[in-house]
Amino acid sequence: MNSIQDHPFFSGIPPAHINQIVQGAKLTEYDSDAILLREGEPANEFYLIESGLVAIETNAAVIQTLGPGEALGWSWLFPPFSWHFTARALHRSRAYVLDAGPLLVLCEGNHGLGYVLIRQVTQIAISHMEAAIKKLVL
Repeated sequence: MNSIQDHPFFSGIPPAHINQIVQGAKLTEYDSDAILLREGEPANEFYLIESGLVAIETNAAVIQTLGPGEALGWSWLFPPFSWHFTARALHRSRAYVLDAGPLLVLCEGNHGLGYVLIRQVTQIAISHMEAAIKKLVL
């Protein structure tokens, strides 16, 4: 990816919406075993993985592994606004980190943009739930 706008999360999103969503995003590096987010803590960021691997865990069990081009975190959209899982870098990883507060304000102020963003984030939530169910069945 050349820039955050090239991240697959933005596929199908109008450029004007992308420009609003990415305002203030920062590219952050995580060492191996670094915790990106912890279950039970306030959910206030959204992650677009640029490189590396990130494990989504609960009770030290890996539910799913995410890599470049994938997105992490939806709990910032819904009360009680706390993480439901822990995410840990399995290798040195980089992710674009978006501050969820301004994203929520954007969604409230522009319902068209909010709908597009929620639709994309819901796909992530469905993917995580499907992975968890498959893990439980096995």
